[in-house]
Amino acid sequence: PEEVFGEAWTPVVTDGSGRDRAPLRRAVELLRAAGWERRDGGLFNAAGEQLTLEFLYAQPTWERVLQPYANRLGLLGIPVSLRMVESAQYQSRLNTFDFEMTTRRYAFAPTPGESIREFWTSQSAAIDGSFNIAGIANPAIDALTETLINAPSRDEMVVAARALDRVLRAGHYSVPQWYNKQHNIAYWDRFGIPEMKPKYFFPVETTWWSKA
Repeated sequence: PEEVFGEAWTPVVTDGSGRDRAPLRRAVELLRAAGWERRDGGLFNAAGEQLTLEFLYAQPTWERVLQPYANRLGLLGIPVSLRMVESAQYQSRLNTFDFEMTTRRYAFAPTPGESIREFWTSQSAAIDGSFNIAGIANPAIDALTETLINAPSRDEMVVAARALDRVLRAGHYSVPQWYNKQHNIAYWDRFGIPEMKPKYFFPVETTWWSKA
């Protein structure tokens, strides 16, 4: 990743309080290195342009997720506006890449297939309505995607997938919001389910029986 994207970036671990100053200091260093200087309460580049950001979303439930992030960016001197639009306009603006930042959940099959080209290749970046909403167009990512799709064995596919994952993360195309490796469900105790659970599906959706 360092050879593709330049100097490696070391992440800062926060205490989760939302008031940790270490990440803010690191963010200021990165912004300054990128040419943004703080003055008059904002961040400006050499051309005098101010750094601002608009979050585009379509459901009010996202506000509780976006507002804390917007508040932290405000501490850096980046004015953030949260813009909620109705669903048709939201989809239209996504299709034409008419937004600055938005939220998106991705779910993939256990074995990646040809459809992954739609998410981060140069070809998909030029197609309106594609899943590549970040506009990723990088030859290294294109090559790794093809290596992954055409891997002759499972082991080689896993190696290619992990390499692709590292390069995608090194590009900082997205800001992870949350992750939970478990699914919490409630079911009636009159039903039995297997002791060995499926890896990627709910047990109650695959195999169950009545104990009554």
